Amino acid sequence: MESISNFVIETLPSSNTETLSRREAFTRYIVSALGNPLPVTYNFKKVIGDGSCFFHAIMRYFGYLVWHDLPNKDTSEMNEEEQVTYLQTLSQLRETATEHIREFTGDPEFVLDPNVPEYHLICNFIANSSDLRIIVLEYDSYGDERLNVISEFSPEGKEHSDTIILLNYSHHFTLIFPTSTDSKFDNKTIRSLVGDQILTNSQNSGKRF
Repeated sequence: MESISNFVIETLPSSNTETLSRREAFTRYIVSALGNPLPVTYNFKKVIGDGSCFFHAIMRYFGYLVWHDLPNKDTSEMNEEEQVTYLQTLSQLRETATEHIREFTGDPEFVLDPNVPEYHLICNFIANSSDLRIIVLEYDSYGDERLNVISEFSPEGKEHSDTIILLNYSHHFTLIFPTSTDSKFDNKTIRSLVGDQILTNSQNSGKRF
């Protein structure tokens, strides 16, 4: 729970009364989603807000898996060679997702919005093309609390090979990467267990999308 508390404070660092109230509400939301005891620590990986935060968060997940030699670090910490590899892969992912949405919507002129309002379509595309389950915790600290929901995207007609957990906090994405603290569970198993737990908790609270 310490990692959750530290992330909430980092996200809402001000100590004024209004911010403290929002911090408490945000903590309740995160704990209600992740709260049941599992042998896990949570790594909250924030990414830059340059209009591609959704894709940066997905790429950070792939970086943990050492996929396509992607570096598992912030873009500001990458050397020149790492940046080239990263930016090329990021561009390919954006272009592929854009083409998918153009075909899905029948709009050949479709352009991704920097705020990624159509991230549901992108999640469906990535889930099906990569056999991944994507779970998004959507939270807006300035919006109606009833709109804070949890969404699941899974490959159609087959089992998912892994689970990605994202937080969409006031329209900015963060990767939540669970790490096992028990040698009986590897990290991939823990990601699956945490994903199952999030969906169970959201069903119990009525917050599932």
